[in-house]
Amino acid sequence: MFRTQLLISAISFPLLCAGCGEDTAPPSGLETEAPLQPSERASATAFDRLRFQLRRTGVDAVFSQIDPSACVETFVSLFGAEGALKEGPGKPATGPLAVVFVSEVDFCTEQILREIFGVTSNVVLQADPKLTEASLRATITAVDNVSGAEVLVEVDLAWTGTGELVSRSDRSRVKMSSLLQSTWFKGTFRDAVASGTVVVDGENLGTDASIGADIFRARSGLLEMRRTSPEPPDTLS
Repeated sequence: MFRTQLLISAISFPLLCAGCGEDTAPPSGLETEAPLQPSERASATAFDRLRFQLRRTGVDAVFSQIDPSACVETFVSLFGAEGALKEGPGKPATGPLAVVFVSEVDFCTEQILREIFGVTSNVVLQADPKLTEASLRATITAVDNVSGAEVLVEVDLAWTGTGELVSRSDRSRVKMSSLLQSTWFKGTFRDAVASGTVVVDGENLGTDASIGADIFRARSGLLEMRRTSPEPPDTLS
């Protein structure tokens, strides 16, 4: 169910442009990090500061087909989100996003036949506030990394919630002499079943119901402070 999330993490955090409003405070219990306290002899201007927050409502789904006679397994992973990214003061940048990954493998010879990846903002996503239903339509021009050819992927899927709402949160922090990086995440998820069509160059790879799917609403953020000039020499030793 969460293989799609692993795919998305490889795209980079800022690309998941989905849902941040005007609220710039982290969720309850996740306080804003205090600025890095360098040596008293180092100037605060020696640090670059990066901070952004992200709120998103979205869906993900995984499909799998196996053709035993041809020794071929086809795997489809799809992610869609709607919202905005807020970086610093001012209004957030809003917009939709959809990401697709298709892998086709000959499991008898372990040969990769196709490996398709694409991202688009040509997306129509709808999800009800209680995360019980959602739909996604997208047209994605992707690339097959095996052949190098462009591939057209057309998505028309509907999600129906099947599970209870589940909340998850996480926080991590890295601190070194030249770097402080703090990230946080808080979201609400509902297990679902996705059905419809994922047409890749005219072939529907979503003929069966999904083997894993979610409807979710999540918030996340990043604070990074990095030293941009060397520390002054230690004159007190």
